[in-house]
Amino acid sequence: MREDLPEYVHARLYDLAVAMKDAHEAGSPELLEELFEEMREYCLALVEEGREHALLWETLGDFAPDNEQALEYYDQALRVAEHDELPIQSILIGMGERQAALERHEEARELLRRGLHLAAEAGDGEMMTRADILLSELPS
Repeated sequence: MREDLPEYVHARLYDLAVAMKDAHEAGSPELLEELFEEMREYCLALVEEGREHALLWETLGDFAPDNEQALEYYDQALRVAEHDELPIQSILIGMGERQAALERHEEARELLRRGLHLAAEAGDGEMMTRADILLSELPS
């Protein structure tokens, strides 16, 4: 099992995420794109240094502006998380959300149900709520 990422990595990702949220709310797509590129370069540099972690890939999936690209990042996150025996419910739920955005409702439903099940097993109320809401919004 891989060691967790150092706190400074978490802090940097958090700072970039907050800046991206602010850029989105300010209606600045150029800044949003620049910040995502900065996040992408930072995460990929850590991977190149041998510090690959599911959180890096999942973060890229969470913030990727393109749904297909996000799903590729989530696939990497899932691969690493399963190898390292880390929880995967948030990855599955993120994938389900992106599949729903692409109107791939059956794929989304399957991922969200699996994520919900794992979240329930882990007692992860936040992820349970998120998956439940997303499932309720899918067309029948």
